[in-house]
Amino acid sequence: AVLLNTAYESLFELQGHIARDSEAWVGSLKSELARVERDNVLRQAAGAMELTCTSPCSLEVQFEGESGFGRAVTQGFYTLVAHELQRRTANREAPMWVEDDPPFNEDFLTPRRGLLVRPLPPDAPSLPQVERRFRMLGRLMAKAIREGFVVPVPLTPAFFQLLLGGSVNPLVGLPRPGDGVAGEFVGACAKMVADAAQGPASWLDELAADPEWSRKYMQPLGEEPVAPAPFTAFAEAAAFVETGASGAALCPGGEAQAVDVGNVGEFVRLAAAFWLSTGVDRQMVAFRRGLYDVLGRDAIMLWAFSPLELRRLFCGEDEVVWTEKELEEHIQCGGGYNAASEQIRWLREEMLAMPQPLRAKFLEFVTSCPRLPPGGLRELRLSVHPDPAEGVGLPRSRACVHRLFLPRYVSREELACQLHEACLSSGGHHEQNLPP
Repeated sequence: AVLLNTAYESLFELQGHIARDSEAWVGSLKSELARVERDNVLRQAAGAMELTCTSPCSLEVQFEGESGFGRAVTQGFYTLVAHELQRRTANREAPMWVEDDPPFNEDFLTPRRGLLVRPLPPDAPSLPQVERRFRMLGRLMAKAIREGFVVPVPLTPAFFQLLLGGSVNPLVGLPRPGDGVAGEFVGACAKMVADAAQGPASWLDELAADPEWSRKYMQPLGEEPVAPAPFTAFAEAAAFVETGASGAALCPGGEAQAVDVGNVGEFVRLAAAFWLSTGVDRQMVAFRRGLYDVLGRDAIMLWAFSPLELRRLFCGEDEVVWTEKELEEHIQCGGGYNAASEQIRWLREEMLAMPQPLRAKFLEFVTSCPRLPPGGLRELRLSVHPDPAEGVGLPRSRACVHRLFLPRYVSREELACQLHEACLSSGGHHEQNLPP
């Protein structure tokens, strides 16, 4: 183990020398190095994908002004691009996604169920730019999956159902109450129409007249009860447009056509066609082209997977889930730590206690990606070693090998405080220089 640790540190030192020396040359590497600026990563990612999409070489990324490179930095690149694609300013420049409503974060889109593709009419001025960005995303995700990375964009299973070319159930694909996006009224209407189809012809009228309609169809799960109101209280302000309240017309003169119980079935049919077919077809064609740009004929193998499997392969596990048993079995110890070390026991206890956002931060700190890979903790191969630095400060990480350097803290409270600080500030990331 000591020899292996020494070999790793020697490799990291060599990588540092190569990164700092523009004259350095190491054999005939089957990889291409792209240097990108963090502040301009979206545009430069598009350029890198354009230049390398047909290359069989792997892509390595180095950030301008930083010495680190290797798999962790490249994963950090994919993670950063995923974050930038959710930035509000980027989405308003090229509206790929439905905006959350009301916004929960000032800078980034944070829809609760994942990102929904923003449907656009064929004459939308932004559509060509949106198509270019979806093609770039397809190339990016194809590069990532080919080389063992994930792109942690929170896409929905419906996105991958659209990718595979199958029809999407409106009850699954349309916005619905609790999603936190514009258009939830459309999903509520779809649910009412589907319920009415299970009963007699008069059932739709009865459902719509129910004074508790809002609590059955507009009530988000787990939230305060909404005020009771019949369907007409919502429909009287709705028209045949994208969300029922605003957006593209669903038919000629749709802005002036009111929604009522007599035409709500047609409203749902037109809305579903726009949200899940005609309004997103060109975006999905562009994304498929991006996949084929990189994978060629091998892209057809993706059609062997289900939408949920594709989401895990491309984007990582949806939630950061681990159990006490998994932590005991899959955290590897070295450098003097073992499974019985009190610091390792405290770490396991702290990881179990972490809420979801902090678990994601912990993963990003240790691996450069806020999501677990397909297969979960077993495939992560997380290792924990004592920090060889003098003193007891923040934990540090060597993200390229998924290694956490954990000082020998004297209590769980101290470990928790320092670990949280490191995760939230990334103060111990792979740019730290560790002594041999």
